[in-house]
Amino acid sequence: MAAREVIRAIFFVGGSQVINLLFTMIKMKFVAVLLGPVGVGLIGLFMNVTNLFASIGAVGMNSSGTRAIASIEEGTPGDAPPEAESETFFNLIVTSALQSVVTAVVFLAIMLFFDLGELTESVTGTGIMVLTVGILAAINSQPYGALLRGRKRHKRIAQLTLLSGISASAVSIPVAVMDAGIAVPLLSIIPAVFSLACSIYLCRDSVRRAVRIPLAKFSLPLWKEISRLGFFVMITGLLPIGGLLLIRLVVQQSGSDEELGYFQAAWSVGVIYIGLVVGSMSSEYYPRLSGIISRGEPVQEAVVHQIELIALLSAPILVIFIAFSELIFVVLYSSEFSTAAQLFKLLVLGDVLKLVSWPIGYAILANGHGRTFFAADAIAWTTFSILAATLYEKLGFVAVGVGYIAMYLAYSAFVLVYARRTLDVTLSGPVLARVLLILLTCIAIFVISTYALVIAQIVGVVSMLIFARSILAHPASVEMWPLKPAHLDKIRALFLIRNAG
Repeated sequence: MAAREVIRAIFFVGGSQVINLLFTMIKMKFVAVLLGPVGVGLIGLFMNVTNLFASIGAVGMNSSGTRAIASIEEGTPGDAPPEAESETFFNLIVTSALQSVVTAVVFLAIMLFFDLGELTESVTGTGIMVLTVGILAAINSQPYGALLRGRKRHKRIAQLTLLSGISASAVSIPVAVMDAGIAVPLLSIIPAVFSLACSIYLCRDSVRRAVRIPLAKFSLPLWKEISRLGFFVMITGLLPIGGLLLIRLVVQQSGSDEELGYFQAAWSVGVIYIGLVVGSMSSEYYPRLSGIISRGEPVQEAVVHQIELIALLSAPILVIFIAFSELIFVVLYSSEFSTAAQLFKLLVLGDVLKLVSWPIGYAILANGHGRTFFAADAIAWTTFSILAATLYEKLGFVAVGVGYIAMYLAYSAFVLVYARRTLDVTLSGPVLARVLLILLTCIAIFVISTYALVIAQIVGVVSMLIFARSILAHPASVEMWPLKPAHLDKIRALFLIRNAG
């Protein structure tokens, strides 16, 4: 059943990300204490630049490559043909290698011969070379991620997350005590470098088969197919990178380096938990959806079911994050970063809409509607960037939060209308009611926290327990959880649930 597969993905991928998060918290604590808000802000700026060039150079291989592998895995009865899969993986490796070299040359030319203001002043000659290595690593790691996601190897994805995350965190701590001029660029590329190294190690069997394939097997039609969809994924990926770079520059110029650090802290925590929820689910959902579409089956049931599950499972996290945001930032960073908690609360409100609309966005992408996928994100990020940039001088951090909420209001409206007209996907009343309940609960906790933090935390805990109870009481809970019915009944009894059906 789909629900069991989702829980399986969450158990392996999400569980590994939780463990990785603990090590990331330790790393972030050291970095925040040693380098302060200014250092944290610069790390975010350098990572933003690196991700910008890596996103351009990868040309959307993260998604288009996953779709290509998943179409082989899910679109054929029985086991996937090993030759077809190996040749596709080989094409992805060759393509990423060529694209990474071209991208690195362009990056070096831009950094060496153009004046980019604050960025040029902040990065030394050694730092430029370090960031170039990060770009090469980020692009060349794409085929391995696409292979694992396309094959739905949840255990191996979990191993990659743990191995790369823990090793990168362990190395980052001693690096943070180095001179800031070299430590900051190194810290911004360490995750990408270790991700590539660990990916090659975990996919070594597939790599051995791929390297035995002659270069003559490089397929231009396959490259064109992957690049066509990948191009729209790539330019869509540039929207958040470009938008965040603009927001960071606005914060730095209109505010201060400290405020840039607060923004980076709030955004980083949001990315971590959103990645935990979305990443673990998409590792199962996107390949399955690609297979459904390749077989010519309707996607209505899969999309609605995914929205229902993600709303159900994310609700306890959302309410707790709003209620305890101040404590979270003191623990993850330091008391200096408590200001970031106010922005983070607004970001969580926008994430309610993001979490329930992304399954529709994936359906648009899996259908190969690259232009529409780009248009939806273009509308969203344009709304965010314009509102945050124009209102920042008057509202400060509130402008970023307001822009973020407006961003996903616009995105949700667009994809809902498009999915109804083109994909024949409509949301049922119960699903919409659940989403509205989560949103109103989060808004209520946010408002209460402004005047009475302790009361808001109490309401947050109670809301979390109520939402947790709704998970256990869901009719699909028997198939969702890898527990024996007798054990599940005992857990339900603690929540006063007599019958989940």
